[in-house]
Amino acid sequence: MKLSIKGNTTYLRSSPLPINDNCDSVVFIHGAAMDHTVWTQSVRHFERHGRNVFAPDFPGHGRSDGEPLTSITEMASWIIEVADTLELNRFSVVGHSMGSLVALEMAALYPTRVRTMALLGSAAPMPVSEQLLGSARENDGAALDMVTLWGLSDMAKVGGSLTPGMWMVGQIHRLLEEAAPGVLYAGLSACNNYTWGEESAAKVECATLLIMGTRDQMTPLPRAKALAALIPGSKSLLITSGHSLMVEAPNRVLDGLATIL
Repeated sequence: MKLSIKGNTTYLRSSPLPINDNCDSVVFIHGAAMDHTVWTQSVRHFERHGRNVFAPDFPGHGRSDGEPLTSITEMASWIIEVADTLELNRFSVVGHSMGSLVALEMAALYPTRVRTMALLGSAAPMPVSEQLLGSARENDGAALDMVTLWGLSDMAKVGGSLTPGMWMVGQIHRLLEEAAPGVLYAGLSACNNYTWGEESAAKVECATLLIMGTRDQMTPLPRAKALAALIPGSKSLLITSGHSLMVEAPNRVLDGLATIL
């Protein structure tokens, strides 16, 4: 599906069927320099279970036109504009990494719009090392290597994919390679500059699930647990995985999402 948002063509992975007003809707939000394809399995699963499912590409990402957005608040407002265009009044949100911060900010700023929320690989604040930021700023290939290797557990780097024939390291690295210059830096700096996440967490009113990787090097478990403690009534699911949970543990992620969606 393609929409016009702020004068740019926006691509969404969505069901080929018309929106069913009698079914719940879910919006999946990808991370920095990623796109809708990271949610392929989740989208298909919840489509089969009768949800209206949407996985948009942020501006400058995947198949969407435009310049990349540079702040988490701007991204949250952009997702709301997508929902308005789709005439989604109330819906669930699922976000991974940068996308989890966008979901968190949406729940804080637009509490009447967010029905339930799942945060994967999340922490707030979510600082990014100067080494990674510097490499991304220069469009240095080392930034892609760092994100790929820090985003996977040691076990995942040597094999063990649950999807036959899939190379996890190559899949993530190739997706990052396809991003236009400046896209990765825009996303990483937006995460690094989002310093009020703790305040936003305390404002959340919807049912929330945090899915955490016990081997996550980018949003380590102690930081994820600290965020969970700030969100009223939130629940947590720990998975033996690195930061790229949907790649390393797709079935466990689906099991967790099913409890909140």
